[in-house]
Amino acid sequence: MVQLPCRGSETDLVSFPLMQYIIYDQSETLRATFVSVYDLEKYIDGIRNSRGDSYPNTPRMSTFDYIKTIGWYWEVVDKSAEVSV
Repeated sequence: MVQLPCRGSETDLVSFPLMQYIIYDQSETLRATFVSVYDLEKYIDGIRNSRGDSYPNTPRMSTFDYIKTIGWYWEVVDKSAEVSV
């Protein structure tokens, strides 16, 4: 997150998420959008558990490796370029 002064007062700050994580399934259907990796990981853990793929049923792997394993993909959008002062 980046905090920028808001018009009206130098002490008022407005926060903007800098990154957006977008998850698509194998059919290229948008499944979810997140502004934090932590929230993305919690969501994918839920998907993993609902599919019966939790450890020790499957090998341990990162969230991003699991997304690739199930044929889904992600996109990361850098929102910092969109923030103007």
